[in-house]
Amino acid sequence: MHLICDFDDTLTNTTKYWNFWLDKLESVGIDRKKAEDVGARLFVEYFTLPKHMSELGVETELANRLFQEIQEHVKEFGISYTFPDVFPFLSSNKEKHSFSLLTYGEEGNQKWRLNQSGIGLYFSSLRFAGPTKHKVEHIKEMINSGVTELLFVDDSPNELNPVVDEGLPVKLYRIVRPGAKHDYIHEKDNVAWTRISALNEIVF
Repeated sequence: MHLICDFDDTLTNTTKYWNFWLDKLESVGIDRKKAEDVGARLFVEYFTLPKHMSELGVETELANRLFQEIQEHVKEFGISYTFPDVFPFLSSNKEKHSFSLLTYGEEGNQKWRLNQSGIGLYFSSLRFAGPTKHKVEHIKEMINSGVTELLFVDDSPNELNPVVDEGLPVKLYRIVRPGAKHDYIHEKDNVAWTRISALNEIVF
């Protein structure tokens, strides 16, 4: 079977990473609430750290220093942001099943974080969704290209609902990581999709 995996707060602890970034901005005098609000808007578009700082009015020299510091941090600690169940799950299933990564965000930004996470080699394809091409469109493309027996795991009901609405032949899982953005009960949990807390709960 072929498993389509979301990245943020599914495979990697994006909430922890985001809070680290907010702490860093706050330490140089950037209002945290403003940084959160601007970030929320950019996530719907295409978020990058330089764009975030530009929208916040961070002057160029400081922005360059902060960007270098976060790059060094992610290079050193990127693997530690990967949830502990991810490596064992991918490693134990790589011979029997295949994996695609389907992430929402700017391609360069997401590839950089994926490479530092240490799990990039497990995925046979990388797909990047955005405001003009949502995840459901990528999944339909995969189905139309002949990929069958699909499973899709994501933390966000906003990404799973369109797949349900389209009636696509995909087995759906919503992974809920403690403290993450989508850590709440949803009416479709264990109705339209299976709610899980770790990847090893997926049944192929």
